[in-house]
Amino acid sequence: MGNLAGMFGGGFRADEVDTSDIIPEGSYKAIISNAELKTAKTSGATYLSLEFSMLSPSVNGRKHWENLNLAHEKESVRAIAKKQLAKICKAVGIGDLTDTSQLCGKKLQVTMSVRTDDAGDKRNSVKRVAPWNAAATQPPATQTPAMPSAPAGDDDEGFWGNE
Repeated sequence: MGNLAGMFGGGFRADEVDTSDIIPEGSYKAIISNAELKTAKTSGATYLSLEFSMLSPSVNGRKHWENLNLAHEKESVRAIAKKQLAKICKAVGIGDLTDTSQLCGKKLQVTMSVRTDDAGDKRNSVKRVAPWNAAATQPPATQTPAMPSAPAGDDDEGFWGNE
């Protein structure tokens, strides 16, 4: 038996601890810590699994896995995966990739996004990659023009009117 009240100032409150594994949206320094070809259990198709280890102080040591479906049955899915792999290769300075081991240990910047999947769970994905020494850029702030108000007396037609 052990008394946790003294250790946690009155007891451990599980609901006060962020248990999310989500990496906040933003641009981070990272290293490709593993790259391997795997076989999908359901389709049997081969995909490239990339493990990114974050190196930026706020997320140091956190990991993210990205799968590139290079042998998917749909050409459109394969094309997206090839484009993503090409961007990664360019960011890490690989012109001719012949083995997954060439990717391991390569440093780059990754811009992470957060999306909600079909089950309602939050998931990370790599939105953009850039060379390690590229200046971290934030999109320019754009000022959204104010929406004009509806003209007086046009309530019956709605704002856009009838065409």
